[in-house]
Amino acid sequence: CADMMEAAIAARSWAPLAAKIGALQSELFRHLPSASIAARFAEFRRQLGRLVHPTGFVVAVLGPDGSGKSTLLAHVAPRLAALGRSIKRFHLLPPMTGRQQDGSTVVDPHALAPRGPLLSSLKLLYLVFAYNLGWLRSVWLARRRSGLVFFDRYYHDIIADPRRYRNGAPLWVVRALGRLIPNHDMFLVVDVKPEA
Repeated sequence: CADMMEAAIAARSWAPLAAKIGALQSELFRHLPSASIAARFAEFRRQLGRLVHPTGFVVAVLGPDGSGKSTLLAHVAPRLAALGRSIKRFHLLPPMTGRQQDGSTVVDPHALAPRGPLLSSLKLLYLVFAYNLGWLRSVWLARRRSGLVFFDRYYHDIIADPRRYRNGAPLWVVRALGRLIPNHDMFLVVDVKPEA
């Protein structure tokens, strides 16, 4: 295998190695020394530390329609790619399934009348469930694996603009249920004119 690797490097061609990558990996693992008990314990401590103090980062970007949230994320996320192992970007909710909801622009978010207090409270309870399940499915592991997770809008938008979400529940209900929503690490509030 070493001779094959030297030949591929000299020829500057990956194709011969790609065809036999399984054999190369098997030979490498056969010759690796087994980890000592101390090394295994150190790795266990490192992984446990990641559970308690995750190395990833979650940022929620808030602001009115047209303030540049999506534009900001489109420019910032690629520039921060080197800081994390992966980058994920979600609109409002972390997805509960493998499919991400679209973050398309709403033309007239205040057109519909608010729901009543009971229906609004049920909708908020659904959001608590959706955020927690979506967080476990899409954010929790990424954050512990040094991933960067960005949200374009978050639950707290309901407090700032209840009419947009047709919320008719009292503010104290929105805030009380908001305590059950998973915490992000940072808010970025975009509060400038759309022209800027």
